[in-house]
Amino acid sequence: MALAGCILFLLYCRYIKTAFMGYVKETFEGDLGDIRKHYKLARYSGEPNGEKLGLRPIDKSGFWVAELDADGLEPTIVGCLGLGALYILCVSLGVF
Repeated sequence: MALAGCILFLLYCRYIKTAFMGYVKETFEGDLGDIRKHYKLARYSGEPNGEKLGLRPIDKSGFWVAELDADGLEPTIVGCLGLGALYILCVSLGVF
């Protein structure tokens, strides 16, 4: 009985690992594969001298990052949100 339990546990662990690795692969082939293209972002220079580069949305989708900018300290990322064009379309059609 104990041997069967161990075998079942190992099979379950393998299933979880396979599912997780499949998710990671799908993610890197999807929105994380080319963030600029998926979220329709374009590079821009935020300052006249071109030193500070950034990304901005060029359509009705985008990827936003929230930063905490304290005086004299390096900005810290505190959150992010990414909305693809399909989600924006569904919201505009009243699906969500």
